[in-house]
Amino acid sequence: MPDGTEGRDIAILGAGPVGCAIAYSLARRKIPAVVLDWEGPGGSRMTSGRFRLPPDADAQYAHLYRRAIEEYPALETEIGSIGYVRSGGLVPALSETDSREGMARVRQQAEAGLDVRWLSRDEAIGMEPGLSPEILGAAYSQYDGSVSPDLLVRRLVNAARRIGGAFLFHCGHLTVRPRPGGFLIRSGVGEIEANRLVLAAGVDDPDIRRQLEISLPLHRVHDLMLVTEPVPPALRHTFPSAYQSVSGEVVIEGPASDGIPLEPMLTVARDAARLLPSLAAARVIRAWAGPRSVPVDGWPIVGTVGDNAYVAIAREEITLCLLLGEAIAEIITRRRASSEIDVFSPARFSATTAAAGGDFRKDSGRTP
Repeated sequence: MPDGTEGRDIAILGAGPVGCAIAYSLARRKIPAVVLDWEGPGGSRMTSGRFRLPPDADAQYAHLYRRAIEEYPALETEIGSIGYVRSGGLVPALSETDSREGMARVRQQAEAGLDVRWLSRDEAIGMEPGLSPEILGAAYSQYDGSVSPDLLVRRLVNAARRIGGAFLFHCGHLTVRPRPGGFLIRSGVGEIEANRLVLAAGVDDPDIRRQLEISLPLHRVHDLMLVTEPVPPALRHTFPSAYQSVSGEVVIEGPASDGIPLEPMLTVARDAARLLPSLAAARVIRAWAGPRSVPVDGWPIVGTVGDNAYVAIAREEITLCLLLGEAIAEIITRRRASSEIDVFSPARFSATTAAAGGDFRKDSGRTP
């Protein structure tokens, strides 16, 4: 057994923002946990640092979103700077269809209690002078912003370690076997025995799920992220495809094919430059592309998936990680979730639609 992992009650698979937030929440409750990851802190490093409300969020999810991001100022006070900026977000419209859909979303979100509004073209450009004159208007949310995902993970790791958490990185291939009273985890760095197990890997882990005979309704998406060299302040707000970090780097995001093909990379860069012309001159210095597994209905999956086994997976890892960390800690300590979290339980998916691979949110009769 690796040093420092003896007597760990809980093993957490995945050292991304969600897994590290769970470890920190448990450590604060004096519950010994160990986090294991195939790679280093941050897991796949494909995590966006931006947080924003998904465009199709209903009232329930909107409330969860607002609560989640309001945790960040207190966390930064507790663990140190994480590059947190609440800049507000703009979703510009480049066509009449974009405008109609944007206005409809603003009405829906305002009815859900969020402070959002629709801006005219002149109002949007007044707030963000670098916007393309082609835009017709923009949706504005005061809640959106960003953090540094690498800094967030490092701070959570260090804070959890100081109060009893343990971490094992670069573990290589993992095998997990249920055993009486818990689980045996074998990895390239040794064996771990734990009474309880949390699946928090943002990257697909179908092999682990097969070993545990756990079926989750996930599907693979391919994301592409480009990072520019540090540039003078160019973006005052976050955008669906771009945000500027406190270090001056601009992060550009979009869909990608498997691998790092040139054409999707150029397409993502061109689309961002069309919306924000000042980005056209910025030099890209890093790029990632790769798959992730996310819930099929778009909402997080958090709760119990078997005897002493739990799951916390969300596409919006940065947006929701702190809330999911607290939710798992509460489920473990109190053996139940709050009503606002319980609706995102794996129990919402029916066995029939799980087997068929369909749209679980529509078919299960239990929707977030």
